[in-house]
Amino acid sequence: MAINFPNSPSAGSTYTYQGVTYTWIDTSGGSGADGFWKVNPPGTLGPATGAEVDTGTDNAKYVTPLAMEGSSYVKESVTDALAIGKVGRIIQRRYSAGSSGTWTKPATLIFAKIILTGGGGGGGSVLDVGGSGYAVGAGGGGSGTTLVTVMADNMPATLSYSVGTGGAGGSGTIAENGSSGGQSTLIGSGADVRANGGSGGAGDAGRTELVARTANGGTGGSGTGTWANSTITNVVGNAGGFGMSFGSIQGTSQNQTGGAISGFGGGSYWGGAARSVPEGSSGFNGNSIGGGGSGAATGSDDGRAGGTGGGGTIIIEEYLAY
Repeated sequence: MAINFPNSPSAGSTYTYQGVTYTWIDTSGGSGADGFWKVNPPGTLGPATGAEVDTGTDNAKYVTPLAMEGSSYVKESVTDALAIGKVGRIIQRRYSAGSSGTWTKPATLIFAKIILTGGGGGGGSVLDVGGSGYAVGAGGGGSGTTLVTVMADNMPATLSYSVGTGGAGGSGTIAENGSSGGQSTLIGSGADVRANGGSGGAGDAGRTELVARTANGGTGGSGTGTWANSTITNVVGNAGGFGMSFGSIQGTSQNQTGGAISGFGGGSYWGGAARSVPEGSSGFNGNSIGGGGSGAATGSDDGRAGGTGGGGTIIIEEYLAY
């Protein structure tokens, strides 16, 4: 829409329209017959500083790359850092189950993505007490996982790490619960994140009479953590499956028929549950990071061991400047 400027302005006359002020520049030598309206800038033009960019109240100055570099907008998010092309390379550091040590922050670090997973719980073992009964072990629970995204300025100079191992399955010489998986930790000044291991599945000594029975699966581990100015996501592992036996007693002769199947191992953030086994089998080991081992099953006097839980891990992805 056209601006309706006043008629017959004189040199220096001003007119304001929708917040913008215009000044009449006379080019006719004082008669006002010729000239033009000039826009008055809203203030002194010049480059903004990083602090002025952060404040966001100045409407006159322009933003330069130097101002952006000194502002918090460069550090605002992972997306921004990638978008402006600051990341030159990515290094992924993986720490395996049972390891511990110290991570040192690189001088050119922009931000980091971190994953902690604990150890999976072991499966329960079985020992039939005799006769033609059955015994079934339950699966161990999957480990918890903690995910962290944090900018370099919010990371301490060093972090101490410890990676949890998978819980042992119950021994095949006795009816024994599986062991819980170990906890994975990453700790430093202002940071304390942990991924708890899954608990072990229940073992079973069986019985001579044939009845339906179950053994309880291990519970899934949880992720926990505190870290200022970071994004933390906690993932709970899946519980292990329960074991089950079944059958019938026929007549007074106690002829018994039936079967048994063990509990599966609980999955973790990384997926993969150790599958159930039929009678006469030891449990499978956890086949994923932090996955629970499956329980054992038997239909004779022979004991069977539960599967060992999958070991944990800590992964630190370092996003570095050129």
